[in-house]
Amino acid sequence: MISFPRLSRLLPTLLCGGLLSLALAQGDLRARLLAFMPDNGQVAEVMVWTPDPQIMAIKERIRQASQQDPRWFREYAAEHGADSPPWHPKFGVSEGEYQRSLSPDWVRLERTGKTVRLLVVKTGNRVTFQGGVGAEALRGLSLDVASGELRTAEGFTARPRTVNVAAKDDHLGLGARRGWSWQIEDVNLRTRTAVIANLGLQQLSNGGVLLAYNRGSTVDGKRQPEVSLALIYDKKVDVSKR
Repeated sequence: MISFPRLSRLLPTLLCGGLLSLALAQGDLRARLLAFMPDNGQVAEVMVWTPDPQIMAIKERIRQASQQDPRWFREYAAEHGADSPPWHPKFGVSEGEYQRSLSPDWVRLERTGKTVRLLVVKTGNRVTFQGGVGAEALRGLSLDVASGELRTAEGFTARPRTVNVAAKDDHLGLGARRGWSWQIEDVNLRTRTAVIANLGLQQLSNGGVLLAYNRGSTVDGKRQPEVSLALIYDKKVDVSKR
């Protein structure tokens, strides 16, 4: 039996907007995607997901409450069959605090000062990531810049969604951003492989580009370590052309 990995709540922060308009001219899409994609040897700064300390304090109070009556917590979770069961007074926090702890907006992206060098190969309309030290998780990802189709190393594919986040709606500490995201959730029963992943490629208001990749997978029936990679690099994309 194959089950999908349980990713953290990072994915929803990058899933915004609607499906890419089919009316968009192919040449126009190609030019825009290429403007966002890193060059071979591109230096990118590594970002780190940093939790909100207030949310972490709420989660810690819930954890402490669960240790006082672990049997009840297990039975309550099993009864509701969910990772996030309905609030109960025994959680040790108010209902509002509990709901806040479930929000996908409790993490921010902050700079680390560390860099990686991305390796990519461009063949015709296809750009394929070869990884690079510190960016091995990207190896095998391939983007057709003419159609916008993303393909994983396992052969799973996804179409892009447009992203347009106003500064007032940003919860990552990055300000306004726009671009695309790709969501993959697929399974191959023959190879016993399942993948759930999200790739975000978005321009920031300062001209930099955010590349964020989150992935969980089961390969040959075995759960693989989750991947959470966020990079920012400078492409100086012209905002007026987006």
